[in-house]
Amino acid sequence: MEFTILIAIAFLTMILFVVSSGKQAIDVREKREFIQLKDVVYKNQEEILLASQSLDGYLRTYQNPYNLSGKEYNLSVTGTEIIGNTRDFEFSLVIPSIGGNVNLGVNNIRKTNGAVCLNC
Repeated sequence: MEFTILIAIAFLTMILFVVSSGKQAIDVREKREFIQLKDVVYKNQEEILLASQSLDGYLRTYQNPYNLSGKEYNLSVTGTEIIGNTRDFEFSLVIPSIGGNVNLGVNNIRKTNGAVCLNC
């Protein structure tokens, strides 16, 4: 009888440990996804700020990943914001006003006549 109770307690403890570990693994994946999204948005903001502070004739090509650890995401420029979003998260930063829009993959940014244009 005591042996059966001990086995039941051990089994219950093991189940609680597995459930807790699974929740922590999900939390780590979600944090990684959000951090990767923030990194991409910050990288694009830095490229736009650099171009806006540069002289006319500035031209640079840079690349955004096509996915974040296998998950789809989107980038867009609306007004003075660059916005990145996944199915679960959205992150935006302020940027100077620019022409064009940001792409997944290759991006060309240039400054002509005082205006910054992204993929124009």
